[in-house]
This record gives sequence, structure tokens and C-alpha cells, in this order.
Amino acid sequence: MSATTQEDSSTPTPIPSLALGLAWATAPDDQVAVTTPTWPSPAPVICQPWCEANDGHPNQRLREDQCCFGLEHRVPLSEEPPERLGEGSTEQQYLNTYLMRPADDPAPRVFIGYNDAPGRPATVDEARRFAHEILVLVDRLQA
Repeated sequence: MSATTQEDSSTPTPIPSLALGLAWATAPDDQVAVTTPTWPSPAPVICQPWCEANDGHPNQRLREDQCCFGLEHRVPLSEEPPERLGEGSTEQQYLNTYLMRPADDPAPRVFIGYNDAPGRPATVDEARRFAHEILVLVDRLQA
């Protein structure tokens, strides 16, 4: 490149921002600098009395991550084979449940799950009806 067409590299040349929020710039010494913008965390929420964190979840970046979680309750499935985990260890399979309330939900939910697989949050009324249906089935077996 001739001296007459060479660009001045003494000032950084901005490159358009990426979708991930990263900004790239070329420094005078041809090093690439990456700047990551910081976004403020949403305002803390008022936790439920049963929330294990009970701190308002101030360090969550997204509002939907500011979720209150209660103590997990597990019921081991004694007739199921243990689940194999890494490095030869195993864990008994289980059903699990806990209370949860995402930040913008109007009411708490009851999570119903199986092992670490994605379960489902049910409304309090749905969870009560489900528990009743389980008890009806158990009572029929014992009759």
C-alpha cells in the first residue's frame, strides 16, 4: 500500500456492535479490544417467607431469573434402579416438589418434577387437585 492511500491508524476504528452486546474496536497498536457493556440488574424483589435465598435476588441479570424457591422435598423411588452419574457414582431416582414464585407471577406455584428432568410448575389449586387424585388412587388400592 502506498503512503498516499494508507489510513491513519492512530485513532481506534469502531466496528459495529454484535447482537450479544459486545463492542469491538481496533487500538492504535492493531490490538483488538473487546468491551462488554454492563447492564444494571433489575430492582430486587420482595421474597416470599419460604424463599431459600431471601435476599431479593439482586444479582440476577434478568427479571425472570428473580425467582423465589422453597426447600425441595424428595421422595425416593425405591423400585427404580439407581441413576448412573459421572465417574461411576449413582443416585436413587426420585420425585421432587418445592414452592416457587417467579418475580412477576401473581401467586406462588408448586413445582412437580422427576429427578433433574424439567418438571412443571402447577398453581396451588392444580397441585391440590393432583395430590387429591394421588390419594384417591392410593385409597382405592388399599380398599
